Amino acid sequence: MALAVASGFLSLLVADVLVSTWQAGVARRAEKQSRLEAARAVAAERQAQQERADAEARRVEAEAARQSLQRLLYASDMQLAEDAWESGDIPRMRDLLEAHRPRPGTPDLCGFEWHYLRGLGTAVHVANLAPDATFGQLSPDGSRYVYVGMLFPPQGPDAGKKIELELVDIASKRPVRRIVAFPGESMSNVHVPLRFSPDGSRFLVMMRVGDASGRFSWRIKVFDLETGRAV
Repeated sequence: MALAVASGFLSLLVADVLVSTWQAGVARRAEKQSRLEAARAVAAERQAQQERADAEARRVEAEAARQSLQRLLYASDMQLAEDAWESGDIPRMRDLLEAHRPRPGTPDLCGFEWHYLRGLGTAVHVANLAPDATFGQLSPDGSRYVYVGMLFPPQGPDAGKKIELELVDIASKRPVRRIVAFPGESMSNVHVPLRFSPDGSRFLVMMRVGDASGRFSWRIKVFDLETGRAV
């Protein structure tokens, strides 16, 4: 009887040990799986952080490239705007400046040159020129416009002698004077370059002028803006 009881206790003890061992194994496997999943989660978070960092770096790089391109475009357009001013094309100058007007949420690239040219553009009132205003040039201060008058048919054989330079006051939009560049000689009004001196006190005209044989050659003459006389 005592042997049977002892044997029963031993069986229970063995069973308890086996159960405990199994449970410990299950716990160890669960802990290992938990650590593995935690490591995977950490790795995934690190990868996600790296991907976000890479995406931000690409965004910053793209933004830097875009701003660099904007600065290059701005510099190019300011040069074109200055060229437009010097050639008397005020509407084009204004369009080029307007394209870079500061807007909310965008970088303000406008430097001294933008404000200076804009000041010139707003100070000038472009006159509605006569329909014969073929080739022209605006004075540096924007106060005068000189152009080559066009001849409308019918014209006689001496039509080339009638070609005149027209000087217009921009503020009043009225002609100031007419100048015959080469009096008594036959002139061509096709592609006539006109240029003002830097201070605007004089202007140069280059025209094709015919000689007695009917041959044309380029001639240059400089005029005083105020008097209209050749210098």
